Amino acid sequence: MDKLAHYQNIIKDVLSQYDKLSSQIPDPDIDEILIFDDERS
Repeated sequence: MDKLAHYQNIIKDVLSQYDKLSSQIPDPDIDEILIFDDERS
């Protein structure tokens, strides 16, 4: 795995964990969607 892919995976993991935490206390006025574009990384 090259360095860029390694850091991309770290960022995806951190954002995914944040998304899980954020979804535990939903705000009805805000729609949160986490999307990754793996084709164009």
